[in-house]
Amino acid sequence: MRIAAFALVLLMAAGGAQAERCGAAVPPDAAIPPTTINPVILRVLGGPVTPVAATDGLVHLAYAAQVTNLAASPARIGSITPLDALGGFAPTGRNLVRDVHGAEITSQVRTFGQAPEAARDTTTLAPGASGIAFFDVTYPRLDQV
Repeated sequence: MRIAAFALVLLMAAGGAQAERCGAAVPPDAAIPPTTINPVILRVLGGPVTPVAATDGLVHLAYAAQVTNLAASPARIGSITPLDALGGFAPTGRNLVRDVHGAEITSQVRTFGQAPEAARDTTTLAPGASGIAFFDVTYPRLDQV
């Protein structure tokens, strides 16, 4: 199974800076992820991500990552893309996440401590804010994971 890293595209509201490629832990035989100083941290939560064959005919990798903005200014998330750490950090799979009402929340962060529920999924993290990004990365076949 391939190990996913992430490309996290941020647009810093105050300074206009853009950061790309925030990597996850990488096995020793994988390439080294590109390094960019980035005030936003993305960390996959939980244990190993297990591929699951579903009734839709696809193989799903479902997981969550904590996203935290350490900057003193808001961070706008342009996208979060799963990458293949063993395949030269090329984009991998198709990530599409919907909330319980069917609205797409891919590349959004469900911020902690926010109410009402409709306002919690956002692409802008306030200074010091943190939340969860959800992933449902799909593949046509298990050998592609």
